[in-house]
Amino acid sequence: MTLSFAKSTRSCSSAYLTEAKTVKDGKEAVDLCRSGENFDIIFMDKEMPIMDGHEATKHLSAMGVKSIIVGITTRADGKDKEEFLASGSNHCFEKPLDQAKVEQVLQEHENFGI
Repeated sequence: MTLSFAKSTRSCSSAYLTEAKTVKDGKEAVDLCRSGENFDIIFMDKEMPIMDGHEATKHLSAMGVKSIIVGITTRADGKDKEEFLASGSNHCFEKPLDQAKVEQVLQEHENFGI
């Protein structure tokens, strides 16, 4: 399963994964994981209302969520990338997220069989 936060992310990931879920903000993402939903990969957008991607990622890490977390930002080469990685994200990419970036993540994690 995928927890997806951007339409472009959802279309890229759906070519590889069987189910995608989209939420509208970081709090909803945390609540969904807290409810017992398990995800292989989570695409976490920095710019979300109520709770941003960094904060949501911190909560997921504190909860012990084992999903691959990919931060998505408009500025992946600076402060945003550092904050995502420090908060527990496995990767961070600059928007737009394209198929090559998704393939890179999936190839680095054996459980996808690519």
